[in-house]
Amino acid sequence: RLAADARDWLAVASENSLTSPEYHAMIHSNLAQLYADMNNIARAYEHISHASRIAPEEESYRLGKIDYLIRLDQLAEAGKLLAPYLETDTKKASARTTNQDTVQRLKERYRLAAEKMGGSQRSP
Repeated sequence: RLAADARDWLAVASENSLTSPEYHAMIHSNLAQLYADMNNIARAYEHISHASRIAPEEESYRLGKIDYLIRLDQLAEAGKLLAPYLETDTKKASARTTNQDTVQRLKERYRLAAEKMGGSQRSP
């Protein structure tokens, strides 16, 4: 019940016109997590996508999109979003502040999902 109450409150808060765009994005990110915890990954993806549109510079939202796409078996799109994080060019890699542990976990989840689907998706 607490999750439902939090979800309801966040939904109302996301419609508050006085809330800053950054806070709107955070609200949608939190809604995404609540839906993911309820195993409603499609709704989680909708909310993290909304957060990402509001705050495209926020890397955690992009990584969340990759995570949810993998969980939705949308591996082609997940691979496109994951590919830039896997560049080996040291100049580009050093410019990123991404938690590489998170990227490696996503890469491994992507690989396992691709294997589960019969290898029909290429590894990024």
